[in-house]
Amino acid sequence: MMILLVIWIIALIFLNKLNLKFFKFVLGSLGTFIFLIHYTNDILRENILKVLAFVLNLIGGFITNFEVFPEYGMLTVTRTTEVITFFLDYECTGILEIMVYISLVAFYPIRGPLSKIYYMITGIVYITAVNLLRVMIIVFIIQGMGMKYFFFAHTVIARLIFFIFVVTLYYRTFTLEHIVQQKVGVL
Repeated sequence: MMILLVIWIIALIFLNKLNLKFFKFVLGSLGTFIFLIHYTNDILRENILKVLAFVLNLIGGFITNFEVFPEYGMLTVTRTTEVITFFLDYECTGILEIMVYISLVAFYPIRGPLSKIYYMITGIVYITAVNLLRVMIIVFIIQGMGMKYFFFAHTVIARLIFFIFVVTLYYRTFTLEHIVQQKVGVL
């Protein structure tokens, strides 16, 4: 893996010298994503799961018929005659989305390094908060409509809401930031 890292860095330096910004962005983002998946996946997933479970446990104190078991990453929703238990798994962490976002921000030509760090940190918090919202939507739909709506709540409604929020984040970070930096009509 170390040889690939050295080759990747040399390729990035080469692309930078040739001023091939697009290829540097693609290769840099892809390499960063692979590096993050390989080296930080378990640590980030575990910590984000702990944060989600902790916050859901706090929220669970105010909502009846909803209990969180943080040590197991498990949620139990009680509804009249049903008890539904599901686990906070890999998808619930949003870890892939966070890693893709960090990788893209790292090599996207927006302002300076401090700005990139700011966007990375706010992006991680934002995606984690959206995942928390996603889980809460699933819980509310199950509480209101029952277990038969779990698939619909999880696969359709919650993913759609997550998708809308993440597209909004990408628009704000990449598109809007690029538009703001353009100087239109200036000679």
